Amino acid sequence: MKEPEVGATGHRRRGASALLAFCCCLGLGVQAAKADAARRLAVDPNGKRIYSTRMWDDNVLAIDASTLSPAAVVRVGSQAYGNFPTGLAFGARGRRLYVGNRRDNSVSVIDTVSARVVGTLEVGKEPLAMLADPEGTRIYVGNEGDTSVSVIDTTTNSVCATVELGHEPTALAIDPVRKRLYVADKFSHLTVIDVATDAKIAVVAEIATDVDTGYRTVGLALDPATRRLYVTRKGDDSIAIVDTESLAVVATVKVGRQPGSLTLDSLRRRLYVANSGDGTVSILDAGRGVVAATVKVGGAPSEVALDPGGEHCYVTLERALLPSRDATALLDEAIDPAGRRKPAAADEGDGVAVIDTVTATVATRLPLGWQPEGLAVDPSGRRFYVRNAVNGQVVAIDTAGHRVSEVIAGHTPTAVTTDPAGGYVYVANWSADTVSVLDTVRLSIGANIPVGKHPNGIAVARTGSRAYVVSASGEVAVIDTAARRVAATIRVGKRPLAIALDPSGEHAYVADADANEVVVIDTARQRVAATVKVGNEPAALAVHPSGRFVYVANRHGRSISVIDTATASVVATVPLPENPKRLATSPDGRKVYVTGFADTVWAIDSISTRIAATLHAEGGPLDVAPSPDGSRLYIASFDRNEPAVAVIDVRRWTVSSWLGVGRGPAGISLDSSGKRAYVTNSRDDSVSVIDTALGKVIATIEE
Repeated sequence: MKEPEVGATGHRRRGASALLAFCCCLGLGVQAAKADAARRLAVDPNGKRIYSTRMWDDNVLAIDASTLSPAAVVRVGSQAYGNFPTGLAFGARGRRLYVGNRRDNSVSVIDTVSARVVGTLEVGKEPLAMLADPEGTRIYVGNEGDTSVSVIDTTTNSVCATVELGHEPTALAIDPVRKRLYVADKFSHLTVIDVATDAKIAVVAEIATDVDTGYRTVGLALDPATRRLYVTRKGDDSIAIVDTESLAVVATVKVGRQPGSLTLDSLRRRLYVANSGDGTVSILDAGRGVVAATVKVGGAPSEVALDPGGEHCYVTLERALLPSRDATALLDEAIDPAGRRKPAAADEGDGVAVIDTVTATVATRLPLGWQPEGLAVDPSGRRFYVRNAVNGQVVAIDTAGHRVSEVIAGHTPTAVTTDPAGGYVYVANWSADTVSVLDTVRLSIGANIPVGKHPNGIAVARTGSRAYVVSASGEVAVIDTAARRVAATIRVGKRPLAIALDPSGEHAYVADADANEVVVIDTARQRVAATVKVGNEPAALAVHPSGRFVYVANRHGRSISVIDTATASVVATVPLPENPKRLATSPDGRKVYVTGFADTVWAIDSISTRIAATLHAEGGPLDVAPSPDGSRLYIASFDRNEPAVAVIDVRRWTVSSWLGVGRGPAGISLDSSGKRAYVTNSRDDSVSVIDTALGKVIATIEE
């Protein structure tokens, strides 16, 4: 993946190291905590590199702190998109970087020398805030989903303790002298934990940091000289100052709108606060308890950090997410028709602002692509890392040369389809820009075929001679399956998301989300034959077994469009209670099965075009595939805590069983016999092979 050009105009090299703080406003109710530059943003102990997570594509970006150039990209998390990476913290000597994966309930361990993921640790639900002790031997992880703190022993890379809180943790701070961990939660409580020994980890005190509560405390910083805590409160746009001896609020200071992350320059007694609501950073004089300066940085800042010398303050900038967008939509919208990441406007953020702390002005800006969701600098200061939440990459940026030194990424398998002729399964790998050909006899990868940028849909002709792959770059690659190469490419609109073939193989149908239309391709002539206007943001489609109709899921139109293939026109629109994700037709053509955003599965009568049945299926039902006899539905449950495929008894219209698969199941396809199902596990770059008679996985193919 090509990273954006980086400019360093106005940035002065005034020290061997630099520390960035990335600021992020998610707009999804996920206002994560900042814990002394340990969440979403981290600087290595030597200040030479800065690391940041990028929420939109599951990457960690390493940035050279001297030149502010990307040095490496590392993919973390284990699903194709929507991991929502959050926290960052360094282990001892900066050799390991720990990255929290909010949707994956895990922490990825990155070797900062090789810039590769070397391990994954299961923690509590929805890890958010992260903090390392000064020695780097313990990593503390605030789990918002189950109101706990996980303690990671970095010497063994294992979770050695879990502390139950009772409230959702949002920020962490540690007092290494008194051996206390301070945990702020979203309901304005402050919990104090004794961390002297593993055996004695316990909650020893709990107070409210304000009288009325409900102010949503999201940031913490400890002044080691005065033993005072600085706590950001979004509700009243202030900083609460807490005396750690009496555990009482002794003062409050008004700052900018919606303060979040904060960091303290203990030498100069300056506190830097990111205000996501007005695009500013407040600089507080900690000694006097007043705001000394306000710096306009733009965008939605939410992470701040300082270089070891305190000469620069780094601020992450991002635009807000839209609550109606799912992870797939965010991924799609981050790509322009040429397959490049869409640049952000100058005032929208999506990057890093570097503040000169002497002049209190912005010295330079570093664009980093869509939603850099976290940052960390290695202890040496040679690199910093940024993570992207959609494709799971981590970008390592060399602070000396302002260049990406490595990109660590997986294949991110998403779409999958079986060869109707038998023998092979085709898998679209979003991050690798390839299609894998799986041998169903040997259960191994037979070939990897390069295609367009970010392939996200695939269909195979009934004869098995051609495979059609649609990519975010706006093209359909026509693969000669015998030669295993791309024989032709067809341009198909601005943002194609899905493709399907009619039974004869004469026409292919492509959903173009940007144009709100379906593109009809004449496969013999390999050109566009027609376009059909449909609902808002078509994202999936299925063809009736007769070939007479095409059903289109309008992801932001709460509807299904029905296209008559003879006239190439919409003949019906089926309204839905919520937005649809994927769909499939029953083998007899009587039903259209649709998955929805509120854990819903609908059965639509294809004759009356009305909803005939509704089923609640937990775990984020995504892709759907019926058995050849129509008796069962297999649904990949993308968001389930225990990754699985739901098996639905169609006659009884109930979930009859769950089949455990790999993490982040995103796509599913059954072979023509119905004896095997193939599931793409986007979170761990694998394909699970299910024996449907036995009801279990019989093989896992690593991508």
